[in-house]
Amino acid sequence: MLEDLGNLGDFLGGLAVIITLAYLTLQVRQNTASAEAAAIQTASHSFADAVESFARDPEILRIYTAGVQDFDSLGPEDRQRFAAIMGGLLHRFEGFLVLTDRGILPQGYWDGAANRIRGLSRSRAHGPGGIAAGTSSIKGCSSGSMKRSSASRCGRPLSAT
Repeated sequence: MLEDLGNLGDFLGGLAVIITLAYLTLQVRQNTASAEAAAIQTASHSFADAVESFARDPEILRIYTAGVQDFDSLGPEDRQRFAAIMGGLLHRFEGFLVLTDRGILPQGYWDGAANRIRGLSRSRAHGPGGIAAGTSSIKGCSSGSMKRSSASRCGRPLSAT
């Protein structure tokens, strides 16, 4: 009889462990989905804030538009402002890249960001020899290497860090 109670206790203990593991798995999945949603929202708000600055400040819009249309027409001060505007936008995109590499943002989010970067890079200022050509603070990246895969950084395999 005592042995039967011991076996029942072992069985119930094992069942409790399985139930606990199932519950923890569910919690991890929910937390992962929540973290991804928060990252997407933060990234979207970051880009939206940058774009809204064009609507709030006519001077930013003027410099951006003139720089994209004819970078050489900008004076030295406006070239610096244009570089700051584009640098800020590219820095936000770089954040999208890092979050995608870490698996926090879905690949589709980076694909959309890369398309927006391509639109920005059509500016003469961002072409070969332009003010932002090849700039990135991500080690080994350049503006020409935007093709992504889940296991690559700037078109090359990710290194273990």
